[in-house]
Amino acid sequence: RRYSSADDVLIALALGRATLGQMIAAVYPEQTVEVDTPPELPISTRVVGQGIRRGGATIFCTTCMPVPGDRIVGVAQSDGLMVHAVFCPDLAAVEGDLYRWHDLTWHEDASRSANNLARISLTLANEPGALGLVCSLVGEQRANIDNLAITARKPDFFQMVVDLEIKDTKHLADIVTALKAQTYVNQVSRMTVAARPSTIVGDAPARATAGASA
Repeated sequence: RRYSSADDVLIALALGRATLGQMIAAVYPEQTVEVDTPPELPISTRVVGQGIRRGGATIFCTTCMPVPGDRIVGVAQSDGLMVHAVFCPDLAAVEGDLYRWHDLTWHEDASRSANNLARISLTLANEPGALGLVCSLVGEQRANIDNLAITARKPDFFQMVVDLEIKDTKHLADIVTALKAQTYVNQVSRMTVAARPSTIVGDAPARATAGASA
């Protein structure tokens, strides 16, 4: 596939539409690129504890989007168990149903590879190349962009919601710290409550949320 700009290449890499190996092979066809990818732990086995039923669904809340390193709790549902971070605002709705709550912990291998979803809000200077630089930085941190939604665009800045595939809370904190150090980044924080998405870039609909800093 041909790309019209360097930004397009970086965005394709970050969204997983192209791999680094494919890019290197296109530029240096004589080189062989081998990528060692750890096996992905199934979602149903990333958490352990009471309340997890054989054959029942294990679902991760899309408001708080818990990742390894967060303290978590399970809330029983008719079709399985919903996993929440303990700071999730959705838990307020089931405070009176404590019999549905179950203590959970993360499987020791849950953070072995970058396949856990976290969401951040990001405000960038509206200047050429800024988005491409973000995508490049995320890749350098050995994370991936799962989905991206632009929620506001102004002459001098634009805001977006970004879903990242990461290992754990430390990995997320490292990415946030790296982004904060960039002059073209005005604000970045982890999101944990609902926000309205706008323009979508990616294959999946945005699951936008807003709020707490990482």
